[in-house]
Amino acid sequence: VHVPKGCVVSIPILAIHRSVRYWGENAMEFDGNRFVNLKSNHSDGYLPFLRGPRSCIASRFAVLEIKAILFTLIRTFHMEIQPGCEPKMSGTISSIDGLSLKFKKTQKPALAFVK
Repeated sequence: VHVPKGCVVSIPILAIHRSVRYWGENAMEFDGNRFVNLKSNHSDGYLPFLRGPRSCIASRFAVLEIKAILFTLIRTFHMEIQPGCEPKMSGTISSIDGLSLKFKKTQKPALAFVK
């Protein structure tokens, strides 16, 4: 494909992430099991950091960092959505009205490290 100099190219990542072609009839629903054994024909259907020579050079670090943050939050707090707060999604991956969470510190962390 030839793209003339000065053309703006837009990749509709959100549309691809919710495509029935890649994710099936329940493409609009979150299903974490989709990512357990991601088939090769789906690898181009999930583009959080793009692909190829212009992909994000820090993608591995970003994924590792978010895993560490989530691990710490899940280990330290019990989280629940506040009563009466119905999450409504907009055209981006964010909640329209925000999301009100209640964080309650756990008595003991889920995992304890032995010294």
